[in-house]
Amino acid sequence: METNTSLYFAYGSNMDPAQMRRRIPDARVVGRAVLKGWRIAERLYADIEKSRGGRVYGVLYLLSAKEMRRLDIYEGYPRTYECGKVVVHAEVMGSRSVRYRVPAYTYFMTKEARRTRSGRRYPESYRATCAAGARFWGLPSAFGKCASLAAAEAAPDASAAVFKPAAMPTAKGGDAAMK
Repeated sequence: METNTSLYFAYGSNMDPAQMRRRIPDARVVGRAVLKGWRIAERLYADIEKSRGGRVYGVLYLLSAKEMRRLDIYEGYPRTYECGKVVVHAEVMGSRSVRYRVPAYTYFMTKEARRTRSGRRYPESYRATCAAGARFWGLPSAFGKCASLAAAEAAPDASAAVFKPAAMPTAKGGDAAMK
């Protein structure tokens, strides 16, 4: 069993439990999280960029190194997306009263992908998957209304996905709670 694990912050279609279950079946949910000082950018698929006062809502997963490598393939790393570290404010398995500042990996588009995809709208199926994920986790959605309610309702049933809970990793000296 692999013991080298990382936190991964999902803000787009990987918030949808059914999609994440298909991609990384053993992903362990840590909880909901917010990335402050960034915003979602629509570039055919979701991207993030720094933005004063911005917030990106998402889900924090605990993944093994092998699972991260598998996710790299799905995300088109390193050609379409880069993977980098950010600091998110995480709720631990639904505890909304206490948040922890933790480092996590996330994906953002390469300069070339941003250039070629700038101004391109999300496909409706992608928008529906992202919206379904945000709705499942009770997060504000940056993905707007779907063109038709039927598209959102046709998204995979996230309630069927079962995730293994993960304990919040602690840094040396412990984590400070953030409210």
